[in-house]
Parts: sequence; C-alpha cells; structure tokens
Amino acid sequence: MSIGFFDSGIGGLSILRNAKTLLPKHDFIYIGDDANCPWGNKDADFIVKRSSQITKKLISMGAKVIVVACNTATVSAIDTLRAEFADIPFVGVEPGIKPAAQASQTGQIAVLATKATSLGERFNYLLKEFAGNTQSIVIAAPGLVELVEEGKLEGLEVETKLRELLQPVIERNVDQLVLGCTHYPFLVESIQKILPIGVTIIDTGPPVARQLARIVDEKGIPSGSGLLSIYTTGKFRRLTELVKILLGIPSIDVKSIAI
Repeated sequence: MSIGFFDSGIGGLSILRNAKTLLPKHDFIYIGDDANCPWGNKDADFIVKRSSQITKKLISMGAKVIVVACNTATVSAIDTLRAEFADIPFVGVEPGIKPAAQASQTGQIAVLATKATSLGERFNYLLKEFAGNTQSIVIAAPGLVELVEEGKLEGLEVETKLRELLQPVIERNVDQLVLGCTHYPFLVESIQKILPIGVTIIDTGPPVARQLARIVDEKGIPSGSGLLSIYTTGKFRRLTELVKILLGIPSIDVKSIAI
C-alpha cells in the first residue's frame, strides 16, 4: 500500500517533501506529467482527462490515497476524481487565501497563480468567500513553472522575471503573498530577495501534508519501508539530478512511465 502523488511536473515535490517528513515510514509513488507540462495554460477538459488517466495508473500501482499535488488540477479536476474514484480519498491543494486574508494587517493580499488556477470556479469562490473584505491582486504568472522545470531557481533570469510579475506587490501595501502553484515554493529564496520587508509568503505545503497525515491515520493505511518511487512522462535522465536537489536526498532514480 502506498500514497500516490501527481502533478503536471515536479512542483508537487514541494508537497511531497513535507509529507515525507510527517510520514517517513510510508511508501510514496509520485508521477509528474512532464511531457505535457505546464498544465496552467491547458483547458479544463484536458486537465480533467489527464488527471483521471494518472489516477488510474496510481491506483493500479497500489495507491490507497492520492494527493492532487497541483493547484490547477485541484480546481479543475478534484470533484470529478472524487466522483469517479469514490473509494479513494483525495487530498487537494488550494491557495492559502483564507489564512492570508485573516492575517493581513493592511487589507491587501496578492496571489501568484497559473492562468488556469486563476480562472477556476473554486479559486474565485475562495476569493469571494474569504477575501471579500480585502483588496486582492491576482497575478497570473506565465513562465515560472517552466523555470522551475528547467532547474532555474535563482539568478538574474529568475529575479528579472519575478520582479516583473511582482511589481504590483512591490508598489502597493500588500503584506501577504499567496503561492498558488506547487512549483512556486522552490522559488521562495528568490522571491524574498524582491519583496519588501514585512510581506509574508503563504505556502500551503505544510498544512496539506498535515491533512494527508490525518487521512492516512483515519483510513488506517499501514506504513511500509519508506520507499519513494518517482516517475515522469518526460525525460527522466534530465530530472534525476534536479529531483535530488529539490528533495535534498543523495540518490533517487527517476523512471520513465507511459500514460
């Protein structure tokens, strides 16, 4: 028995690293759809279909709970997945709009997200439900996912792109920045260099991992040998070294998978 994860690429590893800390003896299977990454510029029908295909594969590989480790897939597909695979518990990833709005002292928050996430019905519900009393800046961020997938986490190219995207945050009295894509936590150090002092970055990785741990306990999913299996629909050789860096582990074999 294992815990399944999937994402459009390697972004979901930001959630996985938190989950491994809380559940070190459990077995994990991670699938990144790097062949089709990014999903943020894809239409909802594609995202739903692809999420279903990957879910079927994870279940066939022994996954008993599945983390949709992608904001775009969560807002577009998780309701469909829960209906289609009723026996499998799913854990989704949503932007931390509620805690950002609650914590804001200036009444202004910003959300960095993909285009697909920002247009999602669930995303806009969260804004209306929890950030109605704040001014919210939604920044669609084309190009950031691609930078992370290329292993570019710092440096002039990254900082130039971030400075361009975050200019509204810099210019206004924003005090909370929500990371609305699981790829973005890998850019936190570069983001912090650009943001004014006093802006808090909201990463949903830790609370999602805690929710997963609760479900694993409730469902009685047994631990294993701490095995971590990572698969990609893309070029696995390129990803192996990057995954080692992102997860902070000395060795891991990324394997190719056809879905």
